[in-house]
Parts: sequence; structure tokens; C-alpha cells
Amino acid sequence: DIGVVHDLAEHISKHAQRCEIFLKDTKDLDLKELSYHLKEIDAKVHELSDHVRYVEDKLTDEYERLGPAIMPKEKGREIP
Repeated sequence: DIGVVHDLAEHISKHAQRCEIFLKDTKDLDLKELSYHLKEIDAKVHELSDHVRYVEDKLTDEYERLGPAIMPKEKGREIP
């Protein structure tokens, strides 16, 4: 279910953003690097979500295009 992918991406993004808030003013170099990686993870999760949405839209378009040709017609009407 693509909705699950969207929900997971949002969940990961929220955690990454929350951690960024805790680390934003730190002077510790290791924590600064961790903060950088969290920002990168957040950006990649958003990118993944956008790609999933794109694929979802393309699949919907293709299903709508092909659906009538591969789905049986109403009862009493035969497929040509």
C-alpha cells in the first residue's frame, strides 16, 4: 500500500527534524556532523516521498488508460 510508504516517510522525517532541533546550536563537532546527516536524511526522505507520489500518479494514469481494455464489461455485455 503506497499510503504506508507515505506514512513511514513522514514519520522518519518528523524524527529527523526533531533531532535537528536538539542539535542545531551544539558546539560538539560529532553532534554537528550528526545534525548534518539528519538534515540529509530528511531531504532524501522528502525526495523519496516525491518519487513514490510520482510513481503512484503514473500507475493510476496507466490503470485508467488500460483498465477498460483489460477489465470485463458490465454483465450481459461481452468484451469485443
